[in-house]
Amino acid sequence: MRTVIIVAMNANRLIGKAGGLPWHVPADLKHFKQTTMGHTLIMGRKTYDSCGKPLPGRRNIVITRDPTKHAAEANVQAALPSGTTLDFVDSLDLAIKLCRSRGEQFAFIAGGSQIYAEAMPIVDEMIITTIDAPDAQGDAYFPEFNESNWEASRYEADPSLKITHYRRKPTRRS
Repeated sequence: MRTVIIVAMNANRLIGKAGGLPWHVPADLKHFKQTTMGHTLIMGRKTYDSCGKPLPGRRNIVITRDPTKHAAEANVQAALPSGTTLDFVDSLDLAIKLCRSRGEQFAFIAGGSQIYAEAMPIVDEMIITTIDAPDAQGDAYFPEFNESNWEASRYEADPSLKITHYRRKPTRRS
C-alpha cells in the first residue's frame, strides 16, 4: 500500500483558515476529487468537520480522540452513497492498519496540519499543489520538510495548477 499526502498550500505553507480553505480554486478541488476518488482518505476530525459529511466515492477514515463519540455517525453506512464508507479511529497508526487490512492500494492523507506532521515520517509520496495566494491569511500550516529526502517531479493534472509529486528517496543502509 502506498501512503500519500495530498495538500494544497501557498508559498508560505498556509493550508487552512478557521476550519476551511483560505481560497477557492475549482481546478484544485477537481484535481483532489479525481486523484482520491475510489480510494481511502485519512483525515483529522477538524478536516472532516470542515467537509460536513463523508466525501462520496471514497472510504473516509477520521482520526479523533474520541471515536466512540462518533460511533452512531459511522453506523449509518446504509445511508451513504455507493462506494462511500466512514470509520472513526483514535490514531494514524490504526487508520493505516485499517487500510492494510482492507487491502487498499492507496491511502491519501488529507489533513489537517497535525495529521500531516504525524504522517510526514511514514508516507511514501506527497502530492502538493502550490496555490498562488501570497496574501492569503489563515491559521493552519503544512509542516516543513527536507526536500533533499524526496524526488520531485511536475505532476500534470491541470495546466492551471502547479502540482509537484514527491517520492521519498530510498534510504541507504550501511
